[in-house]
Amino acid sequence: MESSVPAPAPTLARRLLPWWPAIPGLLAGAYLGYEAGYVASRGGLAGIGAAFIYIAAGGLVLLLGVIGSIILATRASRAAGRGLLLAAGAVLVGTVGGSVAVPTFDLGYHDPVVRSASGTATLRLDGAEDFVAIDVGEVTCHAVPDGLAVSSVWALELGELNGGTVRSMFTPPGQSGGDGTMELFIDGADIEEPAAQPSWTGSGTFTAEADGAAGEVSFASLALQGDPKSGAVAPGWPATLGGRLTWACDPWLDPDATPPAPGIGEVQLALPGEDLRLAETRSVSCDYEVDGTVQGITAFEVYRLQDWPITVTISLDGGHRIGGELHLSIQGSGKEPPPGQQFMPSWVGFATIEAIGDDERTGALSFDDLPTGVEPSIGPPPAGWPETLSGTITWSCV
Repeated sequence: MESSVPAPAPTLARRLLPWWPAIPGLLAGAYLGYEAGYVASRGGLAGIGAAFIYIAAGGLVLLLGVIGSIILATRASRAAGRGLLLAAGAVLVGTVGGSVAVPTFDLGYHDPVVRSASGTATLRLDGAEDFVAIDVGEVTCHAVPDGLAVSSVWALELGELNGGTVRSMFTPPGQSGGDGTMELFIDGADIEEPAAQPSWTGSGTFTAEADGAAGEVSFASLALQGDPKSGAVAPGWPATLGGRLTWACDPWLDPDATPPAPGIGEVQLALPGEDLRLAETRSVSCDYEVDGTVQGITAFEVYRLQDWPITVTISLDGGHRIGGELHLSIQGSGKEPPPGQQFMPSWVGFATIEAIGDDERTGALSFDDLPTGVEPSIGPPPAGWPETLSGTITWSCV
């Protein structure tokens, strides 16, 4: 008599075996979906690249599905046919899931975070008799993308050479220092056209902190460079410069920080000898930087000159020290110029800083012969209006 022995129950591995084709299909689809979503997150024409990735994913799904269907139809291997169809479906599910995961979990492209900070610098030039140094100049420091090490330092005002403002740009070599490139140049606004803008470039020896946030660079022979277009060397400038520069960057500003909202302020303008009076309604706006210092001041129609409303604008970009200069604009308001005039009266130039607070919310300027803003190549200045203005201006921001 034959005994009946029950068949062993299938193990978990045997039960999952028919589903194994879904694993590589799901991984491949998730990768393609993520790549497409990431490329699309860059915006613009990158969407075309994402479309090609989706087309490739769709082509893979179609290919697997067709081959699987053919195998099932010919009954060559039902397991293989079902596996390919299962893989095709897994690719489709993975592609959708991967592309959806990019915005859901914020996995897309992000612009590199480049931190910035203000700072100070001091320049000393050896043997340059016409160089007038300042005690402390202002610099702007920039960090490497997504990092904290200093990538570049821009010094906007380090003194005057032959009457021109000396500026500098350099990149600390990192670690504890070493040799690197150093450049000094004269502010282009101080050069009369068509003269070439003087600049000196060469090697400097840096001694700096590990992240380049502070240090000193010494240079023996920065060479005067020729004009990039003509190759001509600006006459009347030293052929070489030697000296040293020290710098220190302030702590990095929070890249997510936003400037304070514009505030109100007061402006007092004096133009001796001119027909100037206060307007009945006044509006003074102070715009701020992220660190809370003042970026600019606009006094909209606070005064009337020759009974015409004028707007005064002060830009606090650049060096902010007593004796330095700030950009000043005084111009008529309105869409149309005064009756009988072809151009709106305006005066644009630089004013000397007579006083300034640490937070730049208070200050005083003086200016002599602020020139008309109407370029000679455009036309003559408005008749009956002064070609230049001289006077003083003070401001305070709340």
